[in-house]
Amino acid sequence: MPKVFIGVGHGGKDPGAVGNGLRESDVNLNMALAMQAELIRHGVIVGISRTSDANDALTEEIAECNAFAPDLAVEVHNNAGGGDGFEVYRQTNAYGHSSLKLAELIETQVKAIGQNSRGVKTRLNGGVDYFGWLRQVRAPAVLCEGAFVDNVKDAVQIDTEAEQRAFGVAYARAVLEYLGIAYKSLQAKPAAPASKLTPITGEAVATAAQMRSYLRLINPAAPCYAQLYRDLGDVEGIRGDVAFAQSCVETGHWRFGGDVKPEQNNFCGLGATGGGEPGCSFGNPADGILAQIQHLKAYANNEPLENNCIDPRFKFVTPRGVAPYVEWLGIPDNPQGKGWAAGKNYGAAILSVLAEILKQPDEGLPDEAFEELAVIETVRQENAELRQANASKDEKITALSKAVEDMQRRFAEIHDLCAL
Repeated sequence: MPKVFIGVGHGGKDPGAVGNGLRESDVNLNMALAMQAELIRHGVIVGISRTSDANDALTEEIAECNAFAPDLAVEVHNNAGGGDGFEVYRQTNAYGHSSLKLAELIETQVKAIGQNSRGVKTRLNGGVDYFGWLRQVRAPAVLCEGAFVDNVKDAVQIDTEAEQRAFGVAYARAVLEYLGIAYKSLQAKPAAPASKLTPITGEAVATAAQMRSYLRLINPAAPCYAQLYRDLGDVEGIRGDVAFAQSCVETGHWRFGGDVKPEQNNFCGLGATGGGEPGCSFGNPADGILAQIQHLKAYANNEPLENNCIDPRFKFVTPRGVAPYVEWLGIPDNPQGKGWAAGKNYGAAILSVLAEILKQPDEGLPDEAFEELAVIETVRQENAELRQANASKDEKITALSKAVEDMQRRFAEIHDLCAL
């Protein structure tokens, strides 16, 4: 299966461009999540730099992207400076031809949703690509600037979540065309009856082996607690596979990178409200997973807990049972206007991951062996990063040596002029 990495510009303490009631970091995220969901729906393996309003340094994005080893990469941004329209920057390095093709396809799809285009562009500095994303990502890559948030006439193109998602879908459609994957249209449907929604209460459908196989495809360096999700879910009567898929969405497949850190054992963002707030911490992975399952249970039904309550936010879900279905976990998608997350299509993102998990073979290694492979993969990535850092140092030393030689030569020329 092809692999695509999505870089999401800005986030957390860095809002990016601000204007007309819009924060670029929020707009970028909505576009990127819609793009991610659409690609997953078509069977593409997707890596993404953040899935919430978290700090997202460019250097970390690039390192995550290269570790993911994608077939192509798209950086999602929006613009400022008073201009008007969409623009996309492409690479001029060894990936230049492929980058140009991808950029042109994206431009075509964006124009199809009604946004005018300023064109496919390059920007150079000293003969190389100016943007670090285009210069350092080791795959065909582009950088998209959807619209100008500080131009009121252009901001109306992106001032609703539906419009922002339309940009994300447009980017995804272009990527699918680049990859040679036929686009599958979604037919408008009436609201699904309860019988066609996905209950959170019940037994897991996906096996632990399927969960392991899926996570191994997306992030080989991730720890895997698949069996814990199933076992603890079974105890509380909550689908462990749904909880596992939710954790994949919340942690970016265990890459984290935001306010919540891996050592917190908080795999669902409990209490992490953005702006640097790290949220809840747990003593071990099992407690973190149990707290997540208990929190899901608070939303899913009114049944008493089977274990002592270790979810510190369980009491805040009132009334209980307001989101019995995965599709209702996003507040905008819930008929009662309540839910786990503020973003629209939150439940759909979880179900997209779950659908990919269920496509995996029901066989594989136990969690212990999987974690040994994860350690090996982590060491491999660290060695690769070390080699890259050393190569960068060598380039700097070479550049400094050349600068010294140039200065010495210039000094000799000045000395000769003075001798005259």
